[in-house]
Amino acid sequence: MMDILIKTGIILFWFAAVVVCGTTYLWAVIFAIRKGWLGETSAKVVYFATFVVLAAIVFKLPIL
Repeated sequence: MMDILIKTGIILFWFAAVVVCGTTYLWAVIFAIRKGWLGETSAKVVYFATFVVLAAIVFKLPIL
């Protein structure tokens, strides 16, 4: 029983960690756009590059 609770707790922890990191990343890009550090096209490139890197990590593909 304790094992199930520990595993559920770990799953919830990682879910919360991913949500917090994703939200922070999104707000950082929005902040950079508002400050003028990134243009609209640059923001799209950043989002696409992030998607490619995350997909490579999830599917265990060689990045370089």
